[in-house]
Amino acid sequence: NQGDKMRKLLLLSIYLFSYMQASNNAIGLGLDFNGKHKMTDITINDDDYGNENFNVDMGYSLNYLYGPSFENGSLFDFGGGLEYQIPRDINENDAEGQFWFNSVYFSLYRKYDDSLCGIASIGLGTFNADDKYEGEGIVTLIGGLYYALGFNFIVNENYYVQGLYKTNHGKFSQLLFVGLSGLDIDYKLEYSRMSLSLIYRF
Repeated sequence: NQGDKMRKLLLLSIYLFSYMQASNNAIGLGLDFNGKHKMTDITINDDDYGNENFNVDMGYSLNYLYGPSFENGSLFDFGGGLEYQIPRDINENDAEGQFWFNSVYFSLYRKYDDSLCGIASIGLGTFNADDKYEGEGIVTLIGGLYYALGFNFIVNENYYVQGLYKTNHGKFSQLLFVGLSGLDIDYKLEYSRMSLSLIYRF
C-alpha cells in the first residue's frame, strides 16, 4: 500500500542522507517532456494482450541532490538524490487519471572540464496514481528500478543546468468483480522522459 511505499522510500532516503555533507547539497526544479507511458506484457485473466504505448503530458519534478565535489583533482565522484514528480496526465482522449513516481538514487559523475560532467544514476522508485487512473476494484501498484543518464552544465558556483534521460519501472495489477467472477488485469509499466532542470547548490 501507499504507506509501505513511503516508509521504504524514507528508509532509503535516511540511508542516503547519512553520507551527505552540507556543502554538497542542492535543490532543483525539473521540466519533464517527451514522456512515454509504455505498458508491456498486458494480460487479462492470463490471456496475453501485447503492449500499448501512450504519450504523457509535460510535467514538473522537484529534486534534492548531493554531489559532486571532485576533490583533489579527481575525474570521478559519487552522489545521489531524491526526485518527487508532480502528478502528470496521459495525453490520450480515453485515458483518465494521473500517475507519478517518487525515486531515491545514487549517481556516478565523470568530469570532462570545469563546466561539464556526465551523470549515470540508478535507484528505486514508488509507483503512485490517483483514483481515476486506478479505476474500480482492488488495485496494487508496485514500484521498481529507476535509472538516468545525462549531464550537468555548470553556470556558476551556485547554479547548474542538468539534462537527463530518465526511466522508471513499475507494475499494475487490478482485480475487477464482474457478477460472480473476477477479472484480473496486469501490466508492466515503463515511464521514460527527457528532463531539464535548473539546480541551485548551497
